[in-house]
Amino acid sequence: MKTSTILLVFLVLGTSQVFPQPRIYGGELVIGRQFPGQISVQYIQGHKCGGSIVNENYIVTAAHCVEYSLEDLSVLSGTNSLVNGGIRHNVTEIHVHEGYNVSDSWINDIAVLKVDPPFVFDNNTAAVALPQQGQVTPEGSIGTLVGWGWTEDELPDDLRMVNVQVINYEECNRQFEELNPTVYPEMICSSTEGKKGSGSGDSGGPLYVNRQVVGISSWVTVSAMESFPDVLIRVSAYVDWINSKVRS
Repeated sequence: MKTSTILLVFLVLGTSQVFPQPRIYGGELVIGRQFPGQISVQYIQGHKCGGSIVNENYIVTAAHCVEYSLEDLSVLSGTNSLVNGGIRHNVTEIHVHEGYNVSDSWINDIAVLKVDPPFVFDNNTAAVALPQQGQVTPEGSIGTLVGWGWTEDELPDDLRMVNVQVINYEECNRQFEELNPTVYPEMICSSTEGKKGSGSGDSGGPLYVNRQVVGISSWVTVSAMESFPDVLIRVSAYVDWINSKVRS
């Protein structure tokens, strides 16, 4: 952990850390179930991360969100609120990407979970649309991050959203050149200009572009002097892997 002028803080950190936490700025409440594929991954029935429904039995989230025993994890679906409504599902299988590496910029930070009971699809609950394997999200695309992560001063009970702009990984890497993290082609970045972006508790949640989940929130960097991009898993690099797990 860097403790110099620039503090490197990954979304994997809990809210009890004494280091400055990333915050969502410029976000707004989600009205209605605009995002019926959004779920909450919970540890001992408390919100830990976001995630997205893949089909009736599986969700996808970040690998660092599921480093717990099966009996301590659950999934809450069908609601924008962490305290009202929704259906709770037990987690029966955890599939973490085989190449996940915490010490190498959280590369392959992706996991698939099987749930029980299965999701029942209706107006409140539905599978998300995923991109094609290898699909490119154009630089400059406007996307929407969704989650229950920290805002300026609180961990909200209600789902929030914020619009961000996608930047290419070469430009993203350039902005990190004086720090340790490497941004790989399997990652996608969104600009935090205007202080908009992900916060602690948003890990594993989706970045939507054109109604497809193209990114999974992975890590962020906090600096007192400047804003760095949010770094997400590029879903199109893992569609074949996701399909192999949900079919197994």
